[in-house]
Amino acid sequence: MNFAEFLRENTQVPVVVLLGGKGTRMKLPYKHIVEKKQLLPIYFNEEGDPVPVFESNFEILLELGFKKFYFLIDKKDKERIYNYFTEKFEEKASILVPQNKKEINEEKPIIYLIPLPNKGVIPTLLSMERYLKSEEVFILLGGDVYFGIEKGKVKNELKRAILEGIKKVKEGAIRFDILVKKENEILKEEIPENWFKIKIDENKKVITSSAGENLIITGLYIFSTEIFKIIKTLKPTSLNDQKLLNELLKREKWYGEEVDIKHANLNKETHYKEVVKELRKANINKNKEFY
Repeated sequence: MNFAEFLRENTQVPVVVLLGGKGTRMKLPYKHIVEKKQLLPIYFNEEGDPVPVFESNFEILLELGFKKFYFLIDKKDKERIYNYFTEKFEEKASILVPQNKKEINEEKPIIYLIPLPNKGVIPTLLSMERYLKSEEVFILLGGDVYFGIEKGKVKNELKRAILEGIKKVKEGAIRFDILVKKENEILKEEIPENWFKIKIDENKKVITSSAGENLIITGLYIFSTEIFKIIKTLKPTSLNDQKLLNELLKREKWYGEEVDIKHANLNKETHYKEVVKELRKANINKNKEFY
């Protein structure tokens, strides 16, 4: 089965996009212009409009045929984000907020804007259980950037990995990560020693998780909805991402796939500036300046 056939059977696999983070670790630049890391512009489109981080990733998944998107937004930004989406995407998708009685065009993708308090990734993830309880699989997208000189290659690499991830989760995996080698990481010399790095075997199963491994976890994951049950078995007072990863490793339910594209996690202002420079080299940002 090729990807087009697979997607025809799986176009309703929901995509959850984290859009509420404040970029605290990054010490977000240009706060007088934008207050969210995901809203930082990284290139200009053909019309000359700035394209923010989340929109770059969203457009790729939209092009791949996914039809159901949940954007988790900060309650304080509800009105502003709704206006932004309405202006940018109303022709492409139906845009809904909770309790919205707006009629849905079933031929268009659906964007749900879910306002939530900003309490961290895992509590936010748990809050999505009510929306995903009838699902088997979902995709989770953070604020990382995937890019390369050839946009088509980025799309094809992510398409291949996402296909593999959905298949693996349907076969019993709980979590599937999109991975890059350290040399494909922007400013790789600045990656902290304790950054999440893993090793996979020939069956894509994660066999070790330590600072010494060479495959880096990026911000694109495919989850089984069984993840909600596992999170609830862990002690909430000490729950963090590392404990969850250790639990999945112990259960042998954690898989991943390497992609041959560049990646940046945007944890520092220098990361952001390097991404913009790299995109300018590819003539995507030609004659345009962000800083």
